Amino acid sequence: MKIVDPFLASAITKEPKLEKTIYELLLKLNSREHLIDFLGTPAWVLSQLYEQSVNNNWEQGSVLGHPNCERKLIDSALNLDSGDLLHGLVHNPKLTSSDLRKIMASKDEMAASWAKFYLFKDKPEAEPFILSELSKQTEDRDFILSHFIAKSELTSRVTSELIKNHLHETASKYSSGETIGDVLTQNPHLSPETRVELHLLGFTRKNEKFHEERQYPSTFLFVTKMNNLEIEDYLLEKFISVGHPCGLLFSSQSNEELEFNEINLFQLINSEFLHRALWRELVGYDGFSLTFRNGYRVSDFFIEHKTLGKEFQESDFEEGWACGGVLPGYIERKWVEQDIYIPADRAASIFTNQGDSFIEVTEYYELFSEMYPAALAFFSDEYAGEELLNKYGVTLNESASPVIEAAALEQADQEDLDIDISLNLNFSESLSWNNLPIEKKIQICEFLIFGLDCENQKLKKDAEHFLGCIALHPKTPTPIVDKLMKLNNQLISATLSRHST
Repeated sequence: MKIVDPFLASAITKEPKLEKTIYELLLKLNSREHLIDFLGTPAWVLSQLYEQSVNNNWEQGSVLGHPNCERKLIDSALNLDSGDLLHGLVHNPKLTSSDLRKIMASKDEMAASWAKFYLFKDKPEAEPFILSELSKQTEDRDFILSHFIAKSELTSRVTSELIKNHLHETASKYSSGETIGDVLTQNPHLSPETRVELHLLGFTRKNEKFHEERQYPSTFLFVTKMNNLEIEDYLLEKFISVGHPCGLLFSSQSNEELEFNEINLFQLINSEFLHRALWRELVGYDGFSLTFRNGYRVSDFFIEHKTLGKEFQESDFEEGWACGGVLPGYIERKWVEQDIYIPADRAASIFTNQGDSFIEVTEYYELFSEMYPAALAFFSDEYAGEELLNKYGVTLNESASPVIEAAALEQADQEDLDIDISLNLNFSESLSWNNLPIEKKIQICEFLIFGLDCENQKLKKDAEHFLGCIALHPKTPTPIVDKLMKLNNQLISATLSRHST
């Protein structure tokens, strides 16, 4: 679902000539997801992006799915009948019935199914299709069945059939374990009576979280500017004037238009401005330091501290990402440095795990120079190494480990690596909690206190974490400290108490 960046839209409404400047800048910065995923992108920008993506059919397909895409590009794609192009195009809400029927007749089954969905949704044709699919075995059902059940206006006959005979089934083999009953509760067209019936049968609609968990193009421009890239201040000040939350840390300009809501709080936290303003100044204070957790499908960048880092340290290795303030570690950031290495014992295992013996492992290599680190690894092996050393009269000196480690780094998977993280002292940081006017500090604090009541649990935890950072920061003004004391929040109170120990 494409959404509107309200700050970009408001700035352009107030000053239309900004549109060309902003979108030319986004094109120059190659910010493709911010152009494709948002509704305001003009047709001329999408056409340029389509041309720039000539070697990427998937990206061209995404452009074709945008409602502002030029008609001539749509007609061209329909004639090409390319699956990659149709996968994006089929979601364009401005396609005609004729367009959808043409896609239905294409050779690409997925695009054809989506075309059927958009063509039949809320129409009489939906009923026979749904009933026909329900009569099939789960593995033979079209994946689009679950979308009809969740989104289409269902007839009483279909609803009755679903409730009577199919609630505990999965819609298709692609339904990820969700039952038809779970999917049906998501349908916005159900009558109150049907919802009550489903509830009594154990199927209740889950609370919907806000879906705009995407960085706005305007937020991207703030982040780009604060990474020391050339963007004119006046442009971002236009966003601040219409209430952009990143303005809280960007300048001394007041942010009177700021609205406290979850979407705006997400933009502020997603910008990482709070991380940079608070974490950088807290490193070295009261044992506060940066840390990195790396492993199989795990890449978390966070902090160590007796109170603020306690939940993360005690969390399951794979669940640390859900703690407040934790950042994805796989993103490169100019304000920190990573020291990536592999421990000696793990480096050796990269080679010794390739086979049961050195002879078997040599089959992987054609050159002696490639084989050499593997040989050293076998000689240094904790279990077999001593026997090999004695057998061949070999002695390893201290230069063996660096050779093994350097070669292992080239072959290792991401989860094999250890990562130490530290502040980049050469990065010119302008974000600072210490230097913010007290009025802005109070506004940020009030915004984060609002966040403690968010329905979105990650946002709620993020807000709590940063209030804790504010509580720990030695330059937090007394009025804010007093406000934090009155919250009676366990984490914040525990952090405040460290000032008196």
